[in-house]
This record gives sequence, C-alpha cells and structure tokens, in this order.
Amino acid sequence: MLKSFSLFTRLFANMFSGHMLFSIIGDCILWSGTSTSSAAVFVVTPFVIILSLAIFTLELFVCFMQTYVFLLLTTIYFGSALGGDH
Repeated sequence: MLKSFSLFTRLFANMFSGHMLFSIIGDCILWSGTSTSSAAVFVVTPFVIILSLAIFTLELFVCFMQTYVFLLLTTIYFGSALGGDH
C-alpha cells in the first residue's frame, strides 16, 4: 500500500510540475500581448508560442511515461504481494 502511494505521489508531482510550467508560459503569452511596445509583441509572442507548444508536447510525453511506469510497478507490487511462494 505504501509503495502504491509513493508511486501516486511521484506521478502527481510530475504532472503538476508540467501544468505549472505550462501556466507560467501562458502568463508570458499574456504579458507579451499586453506589452506597450509593438516590437516586443512581434518578437516575443512567436517565441513564447513555440516554447509553449514544445513544453506541452514534453508534458504529454512525461505524463504518458509516468502513467505507464505507475501502472507497471503497481501490477508488479500487487502481483508479488498476492502471488504464492514458489
């Protein structure tokens, strides 16, 4: 039970950190859109959008990998706990 909880905590922390990073990038998009200098908008906004798409793709990859590892290790732990002695 404790191993499953530690796996859950690890999965949650990785997914939450990706969401927070994506939120920070989103705030940069809002900041660049409300900038007083029009040159800053044209320079910063495409960079921020490309960066946010890259971070989002990385976040999806990390979430899928962490979920796979969580399910794999959970089944191994439950199998070893419920399995008979050989």
